[in-house]
Amino acid sequence: MRKAVVATTCVMLLGLGGALTRADTAVAFEESSLSSRPVAKPLSEYTGSEFLALTRRTRFGAGVTRTRPCREAIGCDGTNPSRSTTVRVDAALRTAPIDLAAVPAEGVIVARMVNLGSATESMYRLRASRKLEYYVIATPGTGGAANVRFEELDTSTKTVRTIGVGFLTSCAHPTRKAAGIQADFKSCADAHNLLPASRADAEGGLLDPVWVGCGPGCCVAELTQWSPAPS
Repeated sequence: MRKAVVATTCVMLLGLGGALTRADTAVAFEESSLSSRPVAKPLSEYTGSEFLALTRRTRFGAGVTRTRPCREAIGCDGTNPSRSTTVRVDAALRTAPIDLAAVPAEGVIVARMVNLGSATESMYRLRASRKLEYYVIATPGTGGAANVRFEELDTSTKTVRTIGVGFLTSCAHPTRKAAGIQADFKSCADAHNLLPASRADAEGGLLDPVWVGCGPGCCVAELTQWSPAPS
């Protein structure tokens, strides 16, 4: 087994509006312990059972559980909401960090999120259910950026659907120090200690996007299209 060596950087996901049609984007990065091997099969060809099996062969960890804003429930809206939800985010553990210039042609699973609360999460529209898992997947892009997509996996029905797509670009922040692969909800500034501790403590995890360790530099992913919510 090779020792994993990574640098401190971040991948962020910022939700915007729009409609989505599923594309035949390939995803084939399968991980067992800290070793990896490619699986030459487009994600659009995976059955729900196959995708479930793929995620179970991938190790996740080095994450956090945070309070997040909610939506579509009493108490979630307004300037002073009385309700929130709780989301767990974990990084996909692998042998090397993501490099925007060299994302594998088949794609890479970046992180997993689960809404542990009782209301839909606001920023990413993560539905509240222990049977639903959300996967962040990076795929090759152009112009120095990568593409990113969210997949919702229903572990009870063994079905998977794309809920959003966007782009992964560099924040242009220098790497500060090696800290290993990890996941959290932070802004680029918080991740690089560019904000006062009081602001980071007050806002960390509540208003900020999700980030994970990646290759040199800070990487920001903007979700630009969303699929309709299931009826």
